[in-house]
Amino acid sequence: MNNYIVVFEGTGLPGSNHLGIRTMTSFPTKEAFHTFLSENSEINAIAQGISQEEADMLVRKTSMKAYIESAVKVSDKNPDVFSLQLANIKHIAETESRYIEYLSALLDVIKNGYL
Repeated sequence: MNNYIVVFEGTGLPGSNHLGIRTMTSFPTKEAFHTFLSENSEINAIAQGISQEEADMLVRKTSMKAYIESAVKVSDKNPDVFSLQLANIKHIAETESRYIEYLSALLDVIKNGYL
């Protein structure tokens, strides 16, 4: 069975993921996706009906800054939660050879007073 793969990008609005965070999901059919979309207007689909490889590539383009800002929001200033979130983001950065982008985004977030 072929699934209908969709990539979403968070809008930051209630009912959506944090701003800039990209996720991939699949629906059993195109019609099922359109039904879901009609019931969730705050959702931003950036690609639909694509291959798994294309979806993976688009999700990997989530910026390190978006990941870190999301971690700040999720942690609600709890250093233990933030530390765990940051460890996961660091792992993504190392796995995808994006460590400089990670460090730069972390510095931006610190400079802008998010932490």
